[in-house]
Amino acid sequence: MSGQGNDANAQSGATNAPPPARASGPNVTVTKGVDGYLISIPREDGSPREIILSRDGSAITKVDGVSTTAIVRRRNDIPDHVMEVIYSGMTLIGVIAILGPLVRAAVRRFERQPAKLSDAAVQRLAGIEQAVEAVAVEVERISEGQRFTTKLLAEREKEIELR
Repeated sequence: MSGQGNDANAQSGATNAPPPARASGPNVTVTKGVDGYLISIPREDGSPREIILSRDGSAITKVDGVSTTAIVRRRNDIPDHVMEVIYSGMTLIGVIAILGPLVRAAVRRFERQPAKLSDAAVQRLAGIEQAVEAVAVEVERISEGQRFTTKLLAEREKEIELR
């Protein structure tokens, strides 16, 4: 392979690089015709190679004027709605993988910290504690008075029965 391929490599400064693909050059044309899509690719001698695709793009119908039947395999074999489900599932897995540890770390951090009360709240709780203790003492006095009254009434009934 001498000639243009080596000259292009020498000009670009690359060594042992393959020549650029001819189908991706600016001289490739695609036009919509009656039979389908006409793709024109220039050859090395300058003459065009003409390929005609069917209207839906599923088959090659002619190459350089010769009829042929070649099925074009599409890359998009998986339906779009299935791909949407796959993308959604992968996105969900990614979000869980990223946010899961962050949420767990935040919850653990808040669980470890004891509740901090302000001085005013501490004073109010101390006052409530004293009030509850005072009420407990008063309830105990009332119950002692009730027991004493019950005892006196019981003794009085015994005296009445004895008479």
